Amino acid sequence: MLYLRVTNMGRIEYIDKLKGLCILFMVMGHIMQISLDVNDVSFNSFYTSFHMPIFFFLSGLFVYKHFKSWNCSELWRFVSNKVKRLLLPFVTIGSIYVLYFDIDYVSFLTGGFNGYWFLPALFVCMLVDAFCSFLIRNIVKKNSIGRLLLSILLSFFILLGFYVLSKAPYIRGALYHYLFFAMGILVSQNYIIKKAIYASNWLYTISILVYIILWGRKFPYGFNFIAFASIIILVNTFYRYSSSIPMVLNKFGKYSLEIYVFHRFFLPSLSNLREYLVNFQQFDKSENFLLFMLVSLCVSLPICYISVFVSKFVKHSNILRKVCFGK
Repeated sequence: MLYLRVTNMGRIEYIDKLKGLCILFMVMGHIMQISLDVNDVSFNSFYTSFHMPIFFFLSGLFVYKHFKSWNCSELWRFVSNKVKRLLLPFVTIGSIYVLYFDIDYVSFLTGGFNGYWFLPALFVCMLVDAFCSFLIRNIVKKNSIGRLLLSILLSFFILLGFYVLSKAPYIRGALYHYLFFAMGILVSQNYIIKKAIYASNWLYTISILVYIILWGRKFPYGFNFIAFASIIILVNTFYRYSSSIPMVLNKFGKYSLEIYVFHRFFLPSLSNLREYLVNFQQFDKSENFLLFMLVSLCVSLPICYISVFVSKFVKHSNILRKVCFGK
């Protein structure tokens, strides 16, 4: 039986650390893309190969942990909870951001400005998959991998249909990340798959080789195929070596949602530094990979801590906590 290291607060340590790594690299990514305005270098390709796919995977891993009977009452509680946990911070804190920085509000709501795209995209993934799972479970009574795959297939094609009809950016985000979300569901509900990802040294080795082979390649429709290998590598590594991974990632992981919604307020302008870094790329065939990583890390760490502090300040007010985070 796979062992989960649970803290005295009931949290799973390696999960929090993995979330912490991904939220840190997400902030580093925004330092690169927004503060430095650098997009086409190898460091960008590195963090985009795992940071958001991991979040969708982990969301799928725990999405149905409170479901027991799969009845209408459970489904309603699930949807209402996700509205409060995902859409409420998107609307409240996202609205403050776009109004403060004078961004078109309609563009924000429709996805033209995608600064907070993850929350509505994840909500769409959860909503579509929950209704499809509810439907399939009430048609196919026998619990099997086939029933699970049928539900995933139906959800994917519904998302694809929605995107073809609407071209909505948030639907696109859900569609492009749904398979990582579904991968998490498969791991949570099938022990053989879970054991392979968490404990198989062969799969771990193959994933590293696949990552190396796929590195830097362009894929049809821009789909992030390399992320499947990234997920296996990181989940396996963090599960096995959690005790050796810095506790700062544990703290960031516990506050990953709060860091996500607040960090954009503190992104600095680094245009002068950008000119220096870009002009000296010609001397570094890795496109200044280490330099970009160090610069973005040094800027991101204080932003993460400030975001955690602000979230604690906001949550100290019961009213603000409910308005911003629904709890």
